[in-house]
Amino acid sequence: MDDYYDLIELPSGAHIPVPIAKKLVGEEAVRKIPVSHKVRNELFFECPICGERGFYSGLCPDCWLDAEHDDELEEFANKWYYMRMSDYPLKEKAFVNMVKKRRFRKLRYIKAEE
Repeated sequence: MDDYYDLIELPSGAHIPVPIAKKLVGEEAVRKIPVSHKVRNELFFECPICGERGFYSGLCPDCWLDAEHDDELEEFANKWYYMRMSDYPLKEKAFVNMVKKRRFRKLRYIKAEE
């Protein structure tokens, strides 16, 4: 199984890609995380503007195209992405701290649909 698109879910609902999680805490620690009943598929994430479901987080293709022609929508999209990216170091730190404290049961390993 190629785990590129598998995710680790934190209690907050935030996600960290498994390859990054392995770099942060090692493969052995990642293996201790319980597997979720959730499956990452084409309906896993939701567009923050229209609610369309998709495999990737963020704007759906239609909203992304609309944002190119709508200044207000483009500003929202840019703020949304900036907020998500600026939170990333905090997510990583929270994840590492949970693993160090051996709180594996509070995390979930979400497999991508094959």
